[in-house]
Amino acid sequence: MGFFSNLINTVVKASQPTFSFKDNYLIFKISKNNFYTYNLNKYELKRRQDSCVSNAYTIKSDEVFVEYIKLSKNASWNGSSLIFFESLFKNELKIKKLKILEEYEVNNYVLKTYEINENFVCFYIYIFNSSQDVFIIDTNGNLYKNILKRIKSDYVYNYEDKLKGSINFDISLVKKNTLKDYFSID
Repeated sequence: MGFFSNLINTVVKASQPTFSFKDNYLIFKISKNNFYTYNLNKYELKRRQDSCVSNAYTIKSDEVFVEYIKLSKNASWNGSSLIFFESLFKNELKIKKLKILEEYEVNNYVLKTYEINENFVCFYIYIFNSSQDVFIIDTNGNLYKNILKRIKSDYVYNYEDKLKGSINFDISLVKKNTLKDYFSID
């Protein structure tokens, strides 16, 4: 019985998505057997609808903003989803200067630290796979730092003393898709 139990556990872990949200927790699959969970105490969840999307939502808390998009099987992005989100973020928040301070691309993760308008820093996490795109803005850096330390064991976080911003926005690629044509049916 132990062999079959181990086999089932291995298959379940291997098939678990890179990102999921369950019971107030953001769950990140770092590697085959390495998971990180981040607790959201208070948050606002909004479901997003579009004919090209099978599942989409945004989550806003005091320190983290998440947009999760799973396109329908017959839909595809009309360009780079990463560039689309960064442009939307910059335009909607009327950011004049967005400077990348650091950037890491590891497996299905892209992690960036931005300096915004030469005033404060924020942290960006993009997670992708064949079926989902996840865009995360982290204003205090805790989520960013903990994920990056699990991905790159030698990572040194240098932003403790930097001024951090706050999240007070409601942006969404899904919400803006009818105007901007980010994705469409094939």
